[in-house]
Amino acid sequence: NHEKIHLQQQVEMLVIPFFIWYVLEYAIRLFQYRNTDLAYRNLSFEREAYANETNLQYLKNRTFFQFLNYIKLK
Repeated sequence: NHEKIHLQQQVEMLVIPFFIWYVLEYAIRLFQYRNTDLAYRNLSFEREAYANETNLQYLKNRTFFQFLNYIKLK
């Protein structure tokens, strides 16, 4: 289910922008945390996927660009 959430994220962002955003956000988080695991875990895409991976109904009710709700500003 985690990967299905990522597929939905990619579809709504038309794939290429998803990967550009992913890499840019990872670079920002890496600078912020100076730790590869923390940087990865705090990506908005990953936070959404991890938070909802056990909810098998999540994709049925998910609205577009939900990952924006998982952006961590601090």
